[in-house]
Amino acid sequence: MSNFSKRKRLVDQILGQEIETLTDKQSIVKIVRSKGNNLHEVESADGETYLISMPTKFRNVAYIKAGDYVLVEAIDEGDKVRAEMVNLILPNQIPDYIKRGIWPERFKNAVKGGKYDSKQKHENDSESDDELFRNVNRPISDESDTSNSGDESGNESDSG
Repeated sequence: MSNFSKRKRLVDQILGQEIETLTDKQSIVKIVRSKGNNLHEVESADGETYLISMPTKFRNVAYIKAGDYVLVEAIDEGDKVRAEMVNLILPNQIPDYIKRGIWPERFKNAVKGGKYDSKQKHENDSESDDELFRNVNRPISDESDTSNSGDESGNESDSG
């Protein structure tokens, strides 16, 4: 099977996954940060933090960042890495998890007030586009400053 076919099948699995009840070893966790080498630090529904591994099939196909939610399955071997990622939980799938009563109570407040709440009004909506895309690494010169500097140089040449 080609790499393209593998990726396509994985994307179809992620997008078309049916929400089922979780097994004893499975749980929903929130990504806290990436630790490198396909390891991620997560926060469980109990508030406990530990490491999970990302299987080979997800690498270079699925990108996760801090604040995302994933479905993990506990593994027996290893002390530091305690679980392996089973599937991604997309933002549009979260309401289905909540309706079925699978979603952890600890994460419900974060979902309603956070980036996954589709009804939430963003504070940035009232800001102009200039403020959103302003590059803080470059000094912005005002047009009035450049026109004044040109006038001053012209005045000096006239007086001299």
